[in-house]
Amino acid sequence: KGFWDMERAILEKMEEAQVKHFYDCPEAHLEPLFSEEEVKLVQSIFMVVKMALITSEISEAVESLRKDDTENFAEELADVLIRWCDMVGGTMDPDVMENVIKAKMAKNAERPPLHGKRF
Repeated sequence: KGFWDMERAILEKMEEAQVKHFYDCPEAHLEPLFSEEEVKLVQSIFMVVKMALITSEISEAVESLRKDDTENFAEELADVLIRWCDMVGGTMDPDVMENVIKAKMAKNAERPPLHGKRF
Protein backbone atom coordinates (compact mmCIF):
# COMPACT_ATOMS: atom_id res chain seq x y z
CA LYS A 1 0.00 0.00 0.00
CA GLY A 2 1.37 3.41 -0.94
CA PHE A 3 4.26 2.03 -2.98
CA TRP A 4 3.42 4.30 -5.92
CA ASP A 5 1.60 7.15 -4.14
CA MET A 6 4.63 9.35 -3.50
CA GLU A 7 5.99 8.91 -7.02
CA ARG A 8 2.64 9.75 -8.62
CA ALA A 9 2.17 12.77 -6.35
CA ILE A 10 5.60 14.19 -7.15
CA LEU A 11 5.27 13.60 -10.89
CA GLU A 12 1.80 15.19 -10.82
CA LYS A 13 3.23 18.23 -8.99
CA MET A 14 5.97 18.48 -11.59
CA GLU A 15 3.36 18.36 -14.36
CA GLU A 16 1.18 20.96 -12.60
CA ALA A 17 4.20 23.23 -12.14
CA GLN A 18 5.01 22.80 -15.83
CA VAL A 19 1.46 23.79 -16.86
CA LYS A 20 1.47 26.76 -14.45
CA HIS A 21 4.85 27.81 -15.81
CA PHE A 22 3.47 27.91 -19.36
CA TYR A 23 0.30 29.68 -18.22
CA ASP A 24 2.14 32.29 -16.15
CA CYS A 25 4.97 32.79 -18.65
CA PRO A 26 3.59 32.33 -22.18
CA GLU A 27 6.86 33.71 -23.57
CA ALA A 28 8.63 30.75 -21.95
CA HIS A 29 6.80 28.25 -24.18
CA LEU A 30 10.10 27.23 -25.71
CA GLU A 31 11.74 26.43 -22.38
CA PRO A 32 9.94 23.88 -20.22
CA LEU A 33 10.35 24.06 -16.47
CA PHE A 34 11.51 20.41 -16.39
CA SER A 35 13.31 18.82 -19.29
CA GLU A 36 12.41 15.33 -20.46
CA GLU A 37 15.76 14.18 -19.07
CA GLU A 38 14.94 15.62 -15.63
CA VAL A 39 11.58 13.83 -15.56
CA LYS A 40 13.27 10.57 -16.62
CA LEU A 41 15.87 11.06 -13.87
CA VAL A 42 13.16 11.43 -11.21
CA GLN A 43 11.44 8.31 -12.54
CA SER A 44 14.76 6.43 -12.48
CA ILE A 45 15.41 7.49 -8.89
CA PHE A 46 12.03 6.10 -7.88
CA MET A 47 12.86 2.85 -9.70
CA VAL A 48 16.15 2.61 -7.81
CA VAL A 49 14.24 3.05 -4.53
CA LYS A 50 11.90 0.20 -5.48
CA MET A 51 14.86 -2.01 -6.37
CA ALA A 52 16.57 -1.14 -3.07
CA LEU A 53 13.42 -2.14 -1.20
CA ILE A 54 13.48 -5.50 -3.01
CA THR A 55 17.12 -5.86 -2.00
CA SER A 56 16.22 -5.14 1.63
CA GLU A 57 13.60 -7.91 1.54
CA ILE A 58 16.24 -10.30 0.17
CA SER A 59 18.56 -9.28 3.02
CA GLU A 60 15.80 -10.03 5.51
CA ALA A 61 15.35 -13.46 3.90
CA VAL A 62 19.09 -14.10 4.30
CA GLU A 63 18.88 -13.15 7.98
CA SER A 64 15.99 -15.57 8.41
CA LEU A 65 18.12 -18.34 6.96
CA ARG A 66 20.97 -17.45 9.28
CA LYS A 67 18.58 -17.75 12.23
CA ASP A 68 17.06 -20.98 10.85
CA ASP A 69 13.64 -19.27 10.83
CA THR A 70 11.98 -21.04 7.90
CA GLU A 71 8.57 -19.44 8.53
CA ASN A 72 9.96 -15.91 8.32
CA PHE A 73 12.17 -16.93 5.37
CA ALA A 74 9.07 -17.87 3.37
CA GLU A 75 7.38 -14.61 4.39
CA GLU A 76 10.39 -12.55 3.26
CA LEU A 77 10.47 -14.37 -0.09
CA ALA A 78 6.79 -13.52 -0.46
CA ASP A 79 7.68 -9.86 0.20
CA VAL A 80 10.37 -10.03 -2.52
CA LEU A 81 7.87 -11.40 -5.01
CA ILE A 82 5.16 -8.90 -4.04
CA ARG A 83 7.53 -5.94 -4.42
CA TRP A 84 8.94 -7.28 -7.69
CA CYS A 85 5.49 -7.88 -9.19
CA ASP A 86 4.37 -4.43 -8.09
CA MET A 87 7.45 -2.81 -9.62
CA VAL A 88 7.05 -4.69 -12.91
CA GLY A 89 3.29 -4.16 -13.03
CA GLY A 90 3.71 -0.44 -12.54
CA THR A 91 6.40 0.00 -15.17
CA MET A 92 5.65 -2.39 -18.02
CA ASP A 93 3.00 -4.55 -19.58
CA PRO A 94 2.96 -7.91 -17.76
CA ASP A 95 2.70 -9.69 -21.14
CA VAL A 96 5.93 -8.03 -22.25
CA MET A 97 7.66 -9.15 -19.03
CA GLU A 98 6.31 -12.68 -19.53
CA ASN A 99 7.95 -12.76 -22.96
CA VAL A 100 11.20 -11.38 -21.55
CA ILE A 101 11.19 -14.08 -18.84
CA LYS A 102 10.54 -16.84 -21.39
CA ALA A 103 13.34 -15.56 -23.63
CA LYS A 104 15.73 -15.39 -20.67
CA MET A 105 14.83 -18.92 -19.56
CA ALA A 106 15.49 -20.20 -23.09
CA LYS A 107 18.84 -18.38 -23.15
CA ASN A 108 19.78 -19.79 -19.74
CA ALA A 109 18.89 -23.32 -20.89
CA GLU A 110 21.69 -23.05 -23.45
CA ARG A 111 24.30 -21.95 -20.90
CA PRO A 112 26.71 -24.38 -19.25
CA PRO A 113 26.02 -25.55 -15.68
CA LEU A 114 26.62 -22.71 -13.20
CA HIS A 115 27.28 -20.59 -16.27
CA GLY A 116 30.82 -21.96 -16.33
CA LYS A 117 31.65 -20.75 -12.82
CA ARG A 118 32.41 -22.55 -9.57
CA PHE A 119 29.25 -21.35 -7.80
